[in-house]
Amino acid sequence: MNVNRALALLFAAPMALLPAASATSLDLSGAFLLDPGSQTSGNLSGATVRIGLSDVTLGEATAAFGVSNRAVDVSLSRGLDLSALGTVNARVSGAVAFSGGTRLSSSASGTVGPVALSVGAQVWTVPQAVFDPLAPFGPEVTSVRPSGWNVDVGGRYRLDRDTVVLVSGSLGEQASVAVGGEWRRGTLSLRGGGRVGADVLGVTGGLTVRGENLTVTLDALVGPSSLGVTGGLILPAPLEDRESSLRLYFAYEPWRTNTVTLRYGAVFSVEAGRGELTADARGGSGGAGVRIGYVLPLGGAEEEGGDE
Repeated sequence: MNVNRALALLFAAPMALLPAASATSLDLSGAFLLDPGSQTSGNLSGATVRIGLSDVTLGEATAAFGVSNRAVDVSLSRGLDLSALGTVNARVSGAVAFSGGTRLSSSASGTVGPVALSVGAQVWTVPQAVFDPLAPFGPEVTSVRPSGWNVDVGGRYRLDRDTVVLVSGSLGEQASVAVGGEWRRGTLSLRGGGRVGADVLGVTGGLTVRGENLTVTLDALVGPSSLGVTGGLILPAPLEDRESSLRLYFAYEPWRTNTVTLRYGAVFSVEAGRGELTADARGGSGGAGVRIGYVLPLGGAEEEGGDE
């Protein structure tokens, strides 16, 4: 693939849209792996630096564009308000690596009365770490296989104010189905159910405790030959003098055959100037890494000055 041509195509479109765009942001980030030679990390070397534009209004949709020293990426999302019926949100994204290989994904979610549904699909021919070096160690499940496909489906049905039925399933690398329920009692939520599928069979349970300035979650899967534990902590305002947030997470899931068994990390964000500064530290089986990012809203100062 011609890198210069890819860069030109990537930035020609968003720059042409800027005069008519609203709430556009400039995204800057740099990531560095402490063990770049591991297979989990995609055998990357050196830092990954990315620059992009997000929240670009394109008709009734919102677009984002980005380029790094390893790949180009683009995404398009749109929401639809169905008035009394509910809402529908859809997103498609794609990325092309300069070294060869692509990754395509799409997702949709919606609510109609007491029912909430979601579906997502991915297909890739290169590890996700090529596009996001820290992805294998993130809180979300990310396959470390060099190529494959996956489809996820989820549903929620609210029986009453405090009781929700949960159903989810996946096809592709490790097909499985999970069924359970969630019971909410004020600041406490309890979950229970079971999961069955390829190389997994067990019961599930978990809880979420919400405080004024703290949210803690813990979930587990236990079976004859299956084990998994995930948890996290969210502080919405660790700094009193400015907007900020802190998230800690961990996951130990040996029952999964296509992901990093152990994952852990911290994600911190804080208001800095006109934008937001973020810092990630993530690790697990096979390596670790750090990332620093900054999101700067464009045109904000001019708009505020024009309102005075």
